[in-house]
Order: sequence, then C-alpha cells, then structure tokens
Amino acid sequence: MNNSSRKTTTTVAPGAVLKNRYQIVNFLGRGGSGTVYACKDKMMGGSPVALKILHPEVVHSEHARQNVQNEISTAFNVHHHNVVQALGWFTDGPHMAYTMEYVPGIDLGESLKLHGSYSPGRCCEIMMQLCEGVAAIHEQEIIHRDLKPENILLGKGMHVKITDFGIAVTSDTLGLRKETGIVGTHEYVSPEYITGAQIDYRTDIYSLGIIGYELLTGTTPFASDNMYQSLDMKVADNYIPIQSVRPEIPTALCAIIEKAMACNPEDRYQSAIEFLDAIRGYLTPVKQSSSIHRLKQFLVDKLERFTSVPAPLAHLEDSIHHEDCDANTQDAFYLMTSDSRH
Repeated sequence: MNNSSRKTTTTVAPGAVLKNRYQIVNFLGRGGSGTVYACKDKMMGGSPVALKILHPEVVHSEHARQNVQNEISTAFNVHHHNVVQALGWFTDGPHMAYTMEYVPGIDLGESLKLHGSYSPGRCCEIMMQLCEGVAAIHEQEIIHRDLKPENILLGKGMHVKITDFGIAVTSDTLGLRKETGIVGTHEYVSPEYITGAQIDYRTDIYSLGIIGYELLTGTTPFASDNMYQSLDMKVADNYIPIQSVRPEIPTALCAIIEKAMACNPEDRYQSAIEFLDAIRGYLTPVKQSSSIHRLKQFLVDKLERFTSVPAPLAHLEDSIHHEDCDANTQDAFYLMTSDSRH
C-alpha cells in the first residue's frame, strides 16, 4: 500500500531556485515518492511547471530510484491532452527531481470531497476523457496500475489529466518488478491483482469502473473500515449496486459502469476504447432529449447578457449550477459544451 505518512520529506521554501532554473512558488502536494511544488521555469520566461522532489529515502534506495526513473521514462512516451506530460529530470546537490506539465486546479479526489457525487452528464464527461487518456497510455503498451481520483487532475473547464506513473509497467516488464504486498491503492486495484493472477490492460478498466461508481455515488463500492474485508468483498464481487445508492441514476448508465467493474476480466470492456464507445452510445439518445430544448431557451436568455463568444461558457456554467435548472438540463449543458472545453 502507498503510505506516504511514513516518508521523510525535504521542505523547500518558496523563492528557492533549483538547478539555477526552477523557482519554487508554492507547495502542491505530497505522495509516496516525493513532494510536488509549483515552479517558474526561468529559462522559459517564467512559464509554470510542476516539480517533484524525491523523498530522501527514495534517493538513497536504488530500487526506489529505479521505480521513479521508470515513472519518468514511461510518462515521456505518452503524448495526449488527457495525460500529464513529463518534461525533464535533474539532480541539484542533495535533491533529485523531475519536472512535468503544470495543471492548475484540483485533483478529482478533492473535487469529490467538495461535491459528494456528480450528475450522470458530468460523470460521463469525466469518464470519456479518462477513457481517452487511458487508451493513449495503453497504446504505448503501458499499464498504469494506480488509477484513482487523487491521480486525476481537473484543469480549467473540467479538463481531465491523468498523472503519476510511479507503479506503471510496460507489457514487456510486467512480472519483472520486485514487489511485496499490494502495490497501489486497495480501493481501486483489480480482483485478479489481489489474488495474484496475471494482470493485463483490463486491470486499468476495472479501476476506471470503480472511479465511475464513485463519481455517481460519492463512495467506493467496497468501502469498509477493514482493508482486508474490503479486499474480500472485491474478490467476491459483493458490492451495493449504483441504483441502490442513487435510484435516480439511469439504468443504462449503471449497467455501463458496473460492467467495467466486473470481477472476471473477460466480462469487462476489453479496451478503454470499447468503454468509451459504450458511454458515447448511452449519450446519443440523451442528447436528443427534451432537456436540450429547455436548455436552449435557458441559453438564449443568458446569452443576451454577453457581447463576446468565448467568455460566456464559464459564466453560463455558474448560472447552470446556481439557478433553477433541473439535473437533466445541467447534464444537457455539460454534454453540449464538452467539445469546447478540451
């Protein structure tokens, strides 16, 4: 299990400059292998970047360093607008660090804490982006293995970015990494990983299904105070159906998400693209619903207040949230404007 609370960390004060190039702006977060800061790249005119400084015990452990170097080299190979891009690696005195694309915003885990759960339309918007990002990762023959809300960044306009390739493996190195116990976060690992069976790309599909369930319900399907009980429930495929938590969620969407969570990999979607196509198929009749007509009238009223075309989207989204719009109309807004967000 990831347990960053036991890590020894190195704190770098705002204003400090590493490698005579990266000026620390502020602390962003702390994970199992390092601490992440927002920085200015002085060689690139002060452009923002994210900088991950490795924990001391990672620096001094050859095995841990190899895992981090794997993270960097793996991330370098993926170029997609739904995946955080790795930029560079360096050492500076006692520090070992690497830079990556900076994504302003919060992670999906923080967003779930704020919102509790999402509407079907917003869930689909997020899940489609995740499927596209995971498809790009799999195209490079990489299995992420640690897909979870905390490793999903939400940028401007709910633009999704997958990050943290710390325990990712490529198809040719699968089984070669020395690991003890469960590596990853137990709520999101697949049943075949728990039982020690051979894993493949479908282990990431399972994690996506768990994330989809959490987006719709605000909780994970195998939640328990006891980790081992949670793992047993997962292997037994014993979870509360989505509609038992939120009866208003459409049956068709529940079936799509719950198929991705199937205990047997053969019963899941066999690729991220297949999962994506299922969501798109669900959305086609939704986009033709009467909610679209109600939304159009709402937008006509609101657009009269604006004089420019690009600016209204954020203002309209705020209005959608705070004025008298039902859930279906909110979904219609997210679906109709999704292309303009990315």
